[in-house]
Amino acid sequence: MLQFGYQKAFGLLFVKFLEEFQAPVSFTSIILGLFEAITSLASLFIMGVLLDYWSIRVYGILGALLSATGVALSAFAMSVEYLIFSHSVLVGIGYAFSFGPMFVLISRHFKKRRGLAFAISSAGVTQENGLSEYQSSVLLSVIGALDVIFRIVPGIIIEFRIVKAQHIVIFSLIVLGTVFQFISFFNDFATLMVLSCLYGIFGGSYFTLLAVILIDIMNIDNFGKIFGFVQIFHGVSSFVIFPAAGGLKDLTGTYTSCFQFLGACLLLSSIILLFEPLVKK
Repeated sequence: MLQFGYQKAFGLLFVKFLEEFQAPVSFTSIILGLFEAITSLASLFIMGVLLDYWSIRVYGILGALLSATGVALSAFAMSVEYLIFSHSVLVGIGYAFSFGPMFVLISRHFKKRRGLAFAISSAGVTQENGLSEYQSSVLLSVIGALDVIFRIVPGIIIEFRIVKAQHIVIFSLIVLGTVFQFISFFNDFATLMVLSCLYGIFGGSYFTLLAVILIDIMNIDNFGKIFGFVQIFHGVSSFVIFPAAGGLKDLTGTYTSCFQFLGACLLLSSIILLFEPLVKK
């Protein structure tokens, strides 16, 4: 949960990195993109090869040590390049050792309440609008609090078989993808609070229910290897999308185009997931 919390708060740190190092947003965004890519590539190797050699507990401890080391070293960062090593590489590999094996452990030990178990396990920027650091931290706190709650809620819903996990994710992607197209209207603290609430409610459903959806579609027998394979696509797309979004900020001088671009990606993802049953047939 501490690892998830650190990554959730990274948005505030990202703003400070821009101020401190005076680097282009596109270049600074490589920290995030490479972090996702390394996490995904390492996850594939861990889930596909190493998982059969050591216990999941060993991987969890190793992941925590690597992540803690990376975060500690990041405190002494003097450049973006340094952070690419300390955060993207060390913390990224640490996440890989913790993230994938955690889901395998849950899938093995929870059968009746698997969706809820996944939800609980995963429960762990705005200064462009002239907000103070205090206001920004309040918005981040709201996102974090709602994110914890609404990562658990979908797990409860699917346990009662009210709605399929896949439909919850599709709905959440459509809501956020649509909201991001109108991001320019969220231009003061009050409207940004609304945006923060929406993101806190709908932003975590994909990560909460990804494992459940994979098991529903592909069955649990090869979950570890399938999850690692999915992580590859996640990492490659993140490595491309984060710097691309940063490049839009450098070109336009505003984050509006970044949100609209990301929103379009979310809407495209919802369409692809919506047509999955037809492809399966």
